[in-house]
Amino acid sequence: MRTSVALLQETHFRLGSTQALQHPDYPLGYFGSYSEGKSRGVAILISRLVPFEVEDTMTDPSGRYIFVKGQIAGTFYTFASIYLPNTAQHRSLQRILTSLRDFQKGGLYVGGDLNVPLDPRMDTSTRVSRVPQSTICHMRRTMDSLRLVDSWRSLNPLEREYTYFSTVHRTYSRLDYLLVSHHCFSDVVDTHIGIRTWSDHAPVTLTIKSPLFRPRTGSWRLNSSLLLGTQFCRDISTALQNYFAENVTPGMSRTVVWEAHKAVLRGVIIAKATALKKTRQTNISDLLVRLRLLELEHATTGSTAIYDQILTLRRELQQTLTDDTRHMALRAKSFFALRENKPGRLLARILRRRRELAYIPRI
Repeated sequence: MRTSVALLQETHFRLGSTQALQHPDYPLGYFGSYSEGKSRGVAILISRLVPFEVEDTMTDPSGRYIFVKGQIAGTFYTFASIYLPNTAQHRSLQRILTSLRDFQKGGLYVGGDLNVPLDPRMDTSTRVSRVPQSTICHMRRTMDSLRLVDSWRSLNPLEREYTYFSTVHRTYSRLDYLLVSHHCFSDVVDTHIGIRTWSDHAPVTLTIKSPLFRPRTGSWRLNSSLLLGTQFCRDISTALQNYFAENVTPGMSRTVVWEAHKAVLRGVIIAKATALKKTRQTNISDLLVRLRLLELEHATTGSTAIYDQILTLRRELQQTLTDDTRHMALRAKSFFALRENKPGRLLARILRRRRELAYIPRI
């Protein structure tokens, strides 16, 4: 989803173990794990495109929260990822927000799984909750003391959407929230509840204004996987034949024709690739829209047949996304094939590891 800052819950890492959420696009990762097992766990990942200068962090030994504060382009931000228990959520939230009150600096953004709908009438498919009303009221007062705003509900006051589906009770509820401090809510552009694909929770996204935004322009490279399509190769061959037939004329320099054909060929390939990409994205969008409509219908009716259709669409969506994974694997192979025996950063890292393995400290 190309997220700038990801707030994750239920990472299931044991305290002291090697964290598996390591990716070149997210070099900054802050983790909070439970010392007595793999349950719980929270994390905050920050994209390499965000020049975040960390100032301080705070981690819960029981793996319920992690706070990170720092600067982005001279502006202070505080990010918090929290995961509340299934019982006594109000006590846990009060303890966490009390620690956060003394820690925060600048704009405050809190994301997490609260394990309780803050408004059962609007945030559950049954319009009731097993959590006592006194617990919910206590949590609201705790959030108000820190001036936290439920971003999605503020922008969608009358909508009924959910982030979690219980397969046991066949009920929908909104348990995942993105909370924003009141004074920086004006920076919120949009908030959205995504589609549940492989997880039982739906992702919640928040878009805010940023002084870092600059339109990006990248250099074009041929997507070699396009050459696997016979129709694509046939269209490119026809375009080349037509180009040379129309431009190789008396008085025209062969050098000019040859150099110009590269630009023409690139334009044809970009047009074909863009058309294929739009078709594929349209297919994915249609699957997501159909999946969302079926989820909303299933939340109302609870029909078993509709749930079977949801599972079928998820498998189809997963197959489509698997093609993306296969293409990324091919790109990774080509990257290593082109650079593994050339002087550069990649070769230097490989040689450094070999040198460390070959080192004999003593005999």
